[in-house]
Amino acid sequence: MFSPSGSLLQLDYAHTAALEKSLPILSFVVANSNPNSNSKSTPSVIFATLTKSKRLRQKQISPPGFYMIDKSIAALGSGLIHDANEVASIARGARLDFKKTYGNEYESKGSSIHYIAQACSKRFQKLSLQLQRPYGCALVLGGVISSVPELYVINPSGGIICRKHVAFGINSESIRKKLKMKFNDGDCGEGCDSLEEGIKLAAALLHEAKESMGAKGGDELGDSGSQYDIEIKFVNEEGTFVVEGEEIERLVSESRAESRR
Repeated sequence: MFSPSGSLLQLDYAHTAALEKSLPILSFVVANSNPNSNSKSTPSVIFATLTKSKRLRQKQISPPGFYMIDKSIAALGSGLIHDANEVASIARGARLDFKKTYGNEYESKGSSIHYIAQACSKRFQKLSLQLQRPYGCALVLGGVISSVPELYVINPSGGIICRKHVAFGINSESIRKKLKMKFNDGDCGEGCDSLEEGIKLAAALLHEAKESMGAKGGDELGDSGSQYDIEIKFVNEEGTFVVEGEEIERLVSESRAESRR
């Protein structure tokens, strides 16, 4: 069904569900590209989101899903989680296809992450072209190949965006503004010099989102920020790692102390 302006209403609803009404998620690359920095950091991609309590899950509102695509590639899906599960399966299949096509030299044949993003995009676009129900989700796909971190967003219409950082969901406007300042609007900006700095930045931004929910008396679902937890993972060529809750709390405390100085 088309709107009077000519847009496909199903896609409009899918965009709203995946990019505006989901819990806030953010992701960015960590690559020490600052020549003036003395720190050394393993190239990584950070994925961070808020997770919900069991009570909120009983409302049938799905939290963002985290997916392992391969050892050094992962994804975050927002919106309708069963749709995101299907897209993640497509991504895993595309990764295997890439390996089979190029054999042992597959990593030297170009970016397999971009190949995966294109495979997912084609599936999104096929549904739109056939006027079927589009996927009500978006996928943030990232990883590290040959020491180069990459990050892509596939939106419900099948568009692919390659960025140094991304953030969307409820109360994500301030997160995007601060990431733009940190990364010089997504271009080859300063970014984060170390993995710890990146994790601290992600923890601080999501903590501010939680506080914003509390200041407004709750989010759009009527739930306060205290009913959410911060979840942070990062991926590099060695694998995927989870940042423990105690470490997140420590980094949030350090960030708040630094902001008061």
